[in-house]
Amino acid sequence: MKDKIGTLGARKVELTERLANTQEPPPLLHQNMAEVYHQKIAVLYRDLQNEETKTQAAETFRSLWSAGWTSFRKAERWRYSCAATWPRSSGS
Repeated sequence: MKDKIGTLGARKVELTERLANTQEPPPLLHQNMAEVYHQKIAVLYRDLQNEETKTQAAETFRSLWSAGWTSFRKAERWRYSCAATWPRSSGS
């Protein structure tokens, strides 16, 4: 038991040092991404209301939806494949 406590203590010190010396990664999303998408969707909505731009806006919407759905499905498959290979907790 003492050996295990000593090993865990040494590991804790090692991890604490690594965290202290690690650089923070850049953000995954741009800080204004929500605003940019809000503006793009507002323009798309406006174009869907206009008879002259409705067809092109609908095609743009379909392509965006399709790309988003494809990305979502890929993420779901990845999540399930990870869950299938992830080690199970033994409960102790």
